[in-house]
Amino acid sequence: MDIKIQINELLRNGYTQKQIASLIGVSQPAISLISRGVVKNPSFHIGAAIMSLPVSPASAEEKTTEPEVIR
Repeated sequence: MDIKIQINELLRNGYTQKQIASLIGVSQPAISLISRGVVKNPSFHIGAAIMSLPVSPASAEEKTTEPEVIR
């Protein structure tokens, strides 16, 4: 799947550009440039990170949340 299409799909499913950027370690303007097609070939690590994000933001939050420690 095209990176631009993937970003726009993530946005339709409730992510913000800022959330996507934070999750993959880039700036929000970088996500904007990719989603608008200004940047057509982002680096491999950015593309791979975008493609690996779950479809819904709730799933991403579950993956990044530290496990609860029961004492």
